Order: sequence, then structure tokens, then C-alpha cells
Amino acid sequence: MKVQLILEGGGARGAYTAGVLDLFIEKGLRFLNVIGVSAGAYNAVSYKSWQYKRNFEIITKFADDKRYCGIRPLLRHGNIFGFDFIFKVIAKELLPFDYEAFVQSPIAIEAVVTNIITGCPEYYPIADLERDLPYLRASCSIPGLSRIVTYQGKKMLDGSITDSIPVKRSIESGYDRQVVVLTRAAGYRKKRIRSMRMIRIRYPRFPRLAAALRNRYVRYNQTLDLIGALEAENRAFVIRPDRVEIGRFEKDKDKLLTLYEQGYRDAAARYDALLAFVSGAENVITV
Repeated sequence: MKVQLILEGGGARGAYTAGVLDLFIEKGLRFLNVIGVSAGAYNAVSYKSWQYKRNFEIITKFADDKRYCGIRPLLRHGNIFGFDFIFKVIAKELLPFDYEAFVQSPIAIEAVVTNIITGCPEYYPIADLERDLPYLRASCSIPGLSRIVTYQGKKMLDGSITDSIPVKRSIESGYDRQVVVLTRAAGYRKKRIRSMRMIRIRYPRFPRLAAALRNRYVRYNQTLDLIGALEAENRAFVIRPDRVEIGRFEKDKDKLLTLYEQGYRDAAARYDALLAFVSGAENVITV
């Protein structure tokens, strides 16, 4: 039996996922195959390098920094998130990322991106953070608030546009069970985008991107239905918050820490059940 860990995005709501993954690291639970989208992919990177509380420290130190997220990086660089600040200044100077541990880690991670020419999701391994960084950046590049990431002839944006929770991808890749970390509360359903004006203005030459965004709510809600069916069959194990009171661009550290702690507590409360769910999996290491 093989199990894949699936991490939803959600911008600042990724604080919840950071808490869940820190509980896993604390317990010594390694999922050797992880797929993440947007903030989920970003969180997966520190999980692969096995850096306990690294994302917790980023939240506590930089969440309200103008260079991290907001109008300043948007006006200066065209991105709502300050990618150069995050991946160069923080990762290499202020809170060093362990690149050696990342390369040597047995954990394999995949990031989901959206090819804006085809309007379809694509999936790329993040094995070398320097070489594969464009895919990670693309996965986190929110439409309307980010520059297009161009790499190896591809034009890419946020993977959440086309595959917010890649459960179907996991099944098609041969995984028997899925452990899914969501950043929305039970009962949530995505609504249709009211206006496509910003997308048409910023990306006028990519009609398939616009079509994918128009229909995103349909795919997202269908995936939630699939997850529910898999749960009923004991083929999926879901960790999700019982409530979420912050938005995608939340900068209030207290609110972010509350959500982080909620993720940690939720994972701890269900840890024994999770171990039973992954028992016998050939690609999960438990201590």
C-alpha cells in the first residue's frame, strides 16, 4: 500500500498546515511522497528539509513585514508576495534554509502549477530548490496579483486555479490512500468568481486561463465531493480546521499563530487514528 500526503494552499491559511506538519516532524512521521499546491507546496519544502518550526518562525517574525506580502512588493515587482525577500533574503540570510538537508531528504515533493496557455494543471518535482524554484514560485503566484512565471518555455501561475486539492492526480499516480490537509472548514463550498475584469486586463492573451478561473469553483467543489466519498470508504484521511477566521493575505500575527496552533492541536488529537490509517504503508516512516 502507498499513501500520499496532499497539502491544499490558501495563502495565509497555510499557517494551519504549518502547524500540522510541525506535529508530524515532532512525532517523526515522514510521508515520503507529498504533493502541494501554492502555500501547501511552500510548506512542503520545510517539511522535506525537516526544519521544525521554520514556518512558525517565518510567521512570528515576518508576517507583518511590508517586504513579505502587500502593496509594496506588488508595486515594486508585480507580485503580492515578495518572492525575492522570501526566497533570497529570508532563506539565505535571516532564517537560513537547510539546502543540504533538502537535497538529502528521502521525501519527494511535487508542486502543482497552472499552464496558462493550455489552462491545465501540471505537476513538477521540487528536488533541487535552486533549480526548481520557478515551479514553486509559479505554484504560489496568485492570478491577478502576480507576474506570470516563464520557465523552460512554459508560462505558469498558481496551481490552485486548476487543481486546488490534487486528490484525483494522486489516485491516477497509483496511490492507494490519501492523507489530505485542508485549509477550509467542513461545509465550505467555493463560489463562482463575480467578475473576470482584472484577469482579462492583466492577462488578455490567455483565454484558457480565464476559462479555467471561471470554472474553478466547479472543479473545487467536485473535489470536495470526491474527498467525502473517499473518506466514507476509508481511502482518505482528512485534517481540516473547524473554523477559519482569516483571509488569504492576513498579516495579524496573533490570528496566524492561533491558526497554526489549531493545526498542531488537530493533528495531535487525531494522530493515533492517522497512524492506524497509514499502518502498513510502504512509503510512510513512523518512529
